[in-house]
Formats: sequence, C-alpha cells, structure tokens
Amino acid sequence: MIEVKRYRDLKVWQKSMDLLVICYQLFLSIISVQILRCHSQLI
Repeated sequence: MIEVKRYRDLKVWQKSMDLLVICYQLFLSIISVQILRCHSQLI
C-alpha cells in the first residue's frame, strides 16, 4: 500500500483540482461571452 503523507498526494484530491480548473475555465468563458453581449447591447 502507498503511504500518503499529505492530502495533496491523494488521487481524489488531484482529480478534484483538475475538475476545478476545468470548471473555472468554463466559468471564465461564459462570463466573457456575457460581457461581450452586454457591451454589444450598449453600443
């Protein structure tokens, strides 16, 4: 069995951080589209 010294060594932690990055990137892309839509309505 593998000894875990830190919680960051856990696969579940690493996978959850990967998922978090994907969600954050998706959030940023949605926000940027919304900003562009709002800006185009103002012009």
